[in-house]
Amino acid sequence: MRSFYIVIIAVLLMACDNKELNVDSFLNGIPVHEYYSEEIIPPAYSDIYGIWKISSVFGGIAAIEHEPEFDYLELKKVGIYGIIKNSKLVDYGKIEIDTTVVNEPDGLVLKFVSLSPSDYAFDIILFPKIVSLDKSDSLDLISTCCDGFNYYFVKAD
Repeated sequence: MRSFYIVIIAVLLMACDNKELNVDSFLNGIPVHEYYSEEIIPPAYSDIYGIWKISSVFGGIAAIEHEPEFDYLELKKVGIYGIIKNSKLVDYGKIEIDTTVVNEPDGLVLKFVSLSPSDYAFDIILFPKIVSLDKSDSLDLISTCCDGFNYYFVKAD
């Protein structure tokens, strides 16, 4: 009888495997040309696409570290983004290139336009973000506003 309980416990523990995230796209239901007919991201930034796990958030009026509001950011070709919280798509929309930021004439500045507004990505949608890619495995989205938030990600896929 004791071995029966050990087997049951072992099976339950295996069933509760604590996997990070299935890195299949959360945005598969959105056609690639939903918002644009051709690619909008310059080739120098093509490594931006994929699923990114948030590692930290810094900024705001107090300029301190904050608890992330979501778990992952997915960036899909031809200008589509998604916000993932608890393995669910909680916000999505289109990416626009912002050319109004004069301090970044050679850099890439993105604006995230929500088509399903939520409370999970308020600051990402509110302020355009300066893109910084490092060796295609880390992504920083730096606020263009002094009171905005900076988001730091590592590649999940």
